Amino acid sequence: MQSADGATENQLLFKVVPRNKAMSAGESPKGERAGRQIHPRSRWLGFAGLACIPLGGWLDHKTGPAISFTLLYVPPVAMAAWFGGRRVGLIAAFASAAALTADVPESAQFSTPLIYCWNATTGLLIYSLVALLVAALRQQRDQLQTVIEQQKARLELEIAERALAEHEIIEAGAREQRRIAYDLHDDLGQLLVGIAFKAKLLGEKLQSTHPAQAEEASTIARLANDCARQTRLIAHKLDSDNGAIDLVTALPKLAAAVEENCRVRVSVNTSACSVSMSAQVTVQLYRIAQEAVRNAIEHGRADKVEIYLVSHQEQIVLTVSDNGRGFDPSVAGQGL
Repeated sequence: MQSADGATENQLLFKVVPRNKAMSAGESPKGERAGRQIHPRSRWLGFAGLACIPLGGWLDHKTGPAISFTLLYVPPVAMAAWFGGRRVGLIAAFASAAALTADVPESAQFSTPLIYCWNATTGLLIYSLVALLVAALRQQRDQLQTVIEQQKARLELEIAERALAEHEIIEAGAREQRRIAYDLHDDLGQLLVGIAFKAKLLGEKLQSTHPAQAEEASTIARLANDCARQTRLIAHKLDSDNGAIDLVTALPKLAAAVEENCRVRVSVNTSACSVSMSAQVTVQLYRIAQEAVRNAIEHGRADKVEIYLVSHQEQIVLTVSDNGRGFDPSVAGQGL
């Protein structure tokens, strides 16, 4: 995006997803219903577990009654219930109980047919209990995963909304700074220049007849010119604080403006900085440099200022040094 002065502005784009209306109405969200269903690919694994039961029955039949294969049917039943759901798990439990009962050898003679029913019912209950427990565990796991995904989505939405609000606040502040900068430059600056021009003309008129008053008029003109330069400097500083800033090019421009308006030599070295920074970080560093240079000139009475911007790995160091008189930190606490 291009700004009014032609400079490129980097904008942060946020994709804000509106909240689900069903959630606000107290209904079950679509994501939760989807989380309780079995994925088609997983359901094929459930049928694969169901297909393993005849293989277990065949192995049980080949090994004979000497070795019990009762526990051999538990893994296929659990697999069918986990990947196929409760219905497939119960079908696997019924098939396992049938295979276990059908494997009774012909030589085994029971006193009553009820024993066959008891063995089949016991196996069916055990395998059905396994299927129901595994299916319930899978359902609880899916529901928990759905809740976690919903909370994550809400958190991401809240972070995006806060970031968007922060960006809007920064943009609003930048627009207000630009307005103040234009008012200072176009209104107050022009008035000060006019006062200085009038005072200069008055001094020239009084030079021959009233030298003392002419000197006072010259002093007024000089002070008005200084105020006009300071006003332009403040306006330039406010106007430079909006949008994204490239410190490698912005700091030399700051130095050039200070040298022109304040007659102070400012040197800048940014050759050792190669780390990419966000718009907020660059704006804050630029403001820090502006304030440090202004304090060095206004309070430190410096005539030489040096600005260094270096980066090491992920750290950025901004150094502003001057040859001014400095200040006493113990009593410096009344400013902004």
